[in-house]
Amino acid sequence: MVLKRKLIIRALLIMVVMVIQLIIPWGSFAEDEVLETWNISKSEEDSVIATLYSSGLLVIEGTGEIIEKNYSSSYPWYNLRENVKNIEIGEGITNIPNYAFYQFSNLSSINIPESIKNIGNYAFEYCSKLTNITLPNEITSIG
Repeated sequence: MVLKRKLIIRALLIMVVMVIQLIIPWGSFAEDEVLETWNISKSEEDSVIATLYSSGLLVIEGTGEIIEKNYSSSYPWYNLRENVKNIEIGEGITNIPNYAFYQFSNLSSINIPESIKNIGNYAFEYCSKLTNITLPNEITSIG
């Protein structure tokens, strides 16, 4: 009788674990994985790195200017733009170039540090979920 009871309890525990696995996928406990990393420095004097994480966070950090591109599709992250939900730009970055985040339709927040002095043309064009941006006090040009 005791053995039968233990088997029933064990079977119930296995079923509970299986149900929990269906409700909460194990991947949700995983760390935020790096999808891509790019050197986006404008010149050799600059040191700017962009990293896209699986959570949708794009982190741009370092010092200096981000490289300027003539078209939005020329930026290394363009094909992954739908994945980007949030952007964190670190203190020390001095510009957001033309078309940098053009058509980032899932972008909902961006942190722009005080070190940003220039924001280029169409940098946030067609970012329909981005409803609020706080600009640095010392910004010198937009568009």
